[in-house]
Amino acid sequence: MLLGAMTRILQTEGFTVESKFKLLKKPWFSSAVIASVFLLSAPTSFAAEEHSCKSVKINGSSRWYPFSYRDSSNNLTGIAYQVAETLFKRLKIDLTVDEPQPWKRTIMGLKYGRLDILSGAYWDVQRAENYDFSIPFSSDEVRLFVRNDSLVKYPDLIALRGTTGSKPIGISLGRVFEENLKSHVKVIEPVSYESMIKMVYLGRVEWFGLGLYNGQKLLKDLGYEDEISPLPYSIETTPVHFMLSKNSNCSSLLKRVNAGLEALIKEGVIEEIIEKETQNLILIN
Repeated sequence: MLLGAMTRILQTEGFTVESKFKLLKKPWFSSAVIASVFLLSAPTSFAAEEHSCKSVKINGSSRWYPFSYRDSSNNLTGIAYQVAETLFKRLKIDLTVDEPQPWKRTIMGLKYGRLDILSGAYWDVQRAENYDFSIPFSSDEVRLFVRNDSLVKYPDLIALRGTTGSKPIGISLGRVFEENLKSHVKVIEPVSYESMIKMVYLGRVEWFGLGLYNGQKLLKDLGYEDEISPLPYSIETTPVHFMLSKNSNCSSLLKRVNAGLEALIKEGVIEEIIEKETQNLILIN
């Protein structure tokens, strides 16, 4: 359900985007970064210009719901992948999907040009040094999850200082965490989601950080949904971008990717993809 529309200047390291956006109740669509971002005078013409890149290879997280994950047949899917599939079809560029890889190996593949594009990512300073980022096309609400008997211990971010928590190896929790909390806590990166969640359950760490729906989905799948819950406030609602290699044969695609995303946003195509992917989700506020 639409709550309203507004205009804001999104200022992020590396780009400034003048955005008109719609606010929705779903957290990945509630940030100011989501709606119509129009930079070019004729965004619908983005497929017409000549280009040498005829095929791109994509990969992404296998367990980042609802943005990038593998289905029961091990096919890459989710909001980010579906947007990429639609985008590159419009660009008349073949999209091929890499085999599932551990996250850090996927990131290294992108860094050294074995992959061309990552199916969704958060921006941070360190990543921006090594990769190009598209304009945002969605957003994800980052939360910290704790044991239910610890919910009252952490009424705000200040109360978390001095604690030990965990996050998936190689994953960013967004700019607010990196700039305001990371230096005040100890962060462990277990080798698996299961280990990360079990460490909280056993009291070895106080919290783990993850996107809201992704965390809830994993807790349900692993049988911890009655033991662990998200804190009732978000760390931030973080823009979701495509992350592109600076060293692949298709490293010059960024401008055309952004123009394509602008057109898809303007036409409401991305909103339709998000609605379809999330229509059956029930979230804890």
